[in-house]
Amino acid sequence: MRIKFLSVIVSLLFVSFAISSCLDENQTVGEYSTDATIRAFAIDTVLGQSYRFTIDQLKGEIYNIDSLPVGSDTIINKILIDTLTTASGTVILLNNTDGKDSLVNDVLQGLNTTDSVDLRKPMKVKVMSMEAMNLMYQGAPEDQYKKFTRQYTIKVRVHKQDPDTLNWGQAKGEKPAPLMNNFSGGAITGPQKAVILNNTIFVFSKNASQVIAYQTATSNPKGWAPAGTINGLPTTVDLSTILTFNNELYAAAAGEVYSSTNGTSWQKHSALNDRKIASLLVGFPENAGNNLNKTTGIAAVSVDPTDPTILRYCFTNKNATGWTLASDQGEIVPDSFPKTKISATVWTNNTGVQGAMLVGGLTNSRTEAVKHTIPWGSYDGLSWADLYTQNAFCPTLTLPSIFYYGNNFYTFGNGFDAFYTSATGIAWAKANKKFYFPTELTARKGSEYSMVVDSNNFVWIICSKSPTGTDDVWRCRLNRLGFADAITQQSRK
Repeated sequence: MRIKFLSVIVSLLFVSFAISSCLDENQTVGEYSTDATIRAFAIDTVLGQSYRFTIDQLKGEIYNIDSLPVGSDTIINKILIDTLTTASGTVILLNNTDGKDSLVNDVLQGLNTTDSVDLRKPMKVKVMSMEAMNLMYQGAPEDQYKKFTRQYTIKVRVHKQDPDTLNWGQAKGEKPAPLMNNFSGGAITGPQKAVILNNTIFVFSKNASQVIAYQTATSNPKGWAPAGTINGLPTTVDLSTILTFNNELYAAAAGEVYSSTNGTSWQKHSALNDRKIASLLVGFPENAGNNLNKTTGIAAVSVDPTDPTILRYCFTNKNATGWTLASDQGEIVPDSFPKTKISATVWTNNTGVQGAMLVGGLTNSRTEAVKHTIPWGSYDGLSWADLYTQNAFCPTLTLPSIFYYGNNFYTFGNGFDAFYTSATGIAWAKANKKFYFPTELTARKGSEYSMVVDSNNFVWIICSKSPTGTDDVWRCRLNRLGFADAITQQSRK
């Protein structure tokens, strides 16, 4: 084997000499390249798909950014290296069997890219530059040519989880179960609203005499406790109007706007009560994206000052210190617009344009035999359009929620039997079987609930105590949105 490999070295040196002899007299003659870098690497296709590999020259690592699908271990255990390009020299498999790091021994195992390799575990290789090979051929000691070599570790990343499956926190082989039972000690029994303020989830509800709330940090999912006495927020508050904007909470009660910086101490807003507010819809956060529509503020519905039967869309300025239009100038709200139990989500498209979409209590006056759940969309909060379609519509949902997740819209109701999904909010279809509700949650059909999505892409579904079960907290996440890069992108929004 040694004689066979030496013949390869001689051939490479001959080619190098031939090239150097063609150089003009101003170029250095007789020197061999000391560059031992790998310039390109690729493996054969996996399930018909090619995967791009990154070469980190500083760390000496070669890896694929997009992980291979679950189950690819049975493919990469015997796979061809499709491309392995070096600046000069040859690539050598390291001899890991005896723990020695001897180039003389390693070189006997020259890497043949026509043979399949096992990449289930990291594979270490060394590149010997032409200069290193020349010195070794001349019999120089290893310490003289080792500096003209480079070592790389090839790592092939494979998903351990199906990226398109909704995971409810269970271990492999276990049935999904609530994250926590009896989170409020049975105190929350009716309508409720969950919101996130500074990485703390608040769940607001009412008892016979006051507004109550329970809270936990998103980082401590089982740390639920009473938020304390809720001061300043009257029991007339419409819980569905509570929303987060600019690190504050806002709510509407009996036509007036209230705000809070901590979730427990509330006060009438000093600048937003020059008109009667029927509902707060959604907050448009500041959007750092490259978009043509820099809309920032709170979208709401107000009562016309001269005719209480007329409702108008209105919108605050970016600091929520005033309204952008006079009370009689907003576009008139149509009768079919949702008035109660509103759920809204904000999204940003691929060009950076931000918009909002909402669903709510059924006010659909259309005459179809099968009623639809019709989302409404807006790019500025002042003009809303229903996204009605005769085909591929979302069926009627009781107490619907909507959220933008993984570049798609999802909606569901308190039947907890299916998610419906849409790329644009117009054409809807039942989500695939991997995006599902656990049977134990489906058994909670008819329960009051609310939901939020946190910065780590967890979807929280919080149920009130009811005849069908205790006050439960459920939490799920699409596997691919739990990967580190997905969480980083979400936290930047």
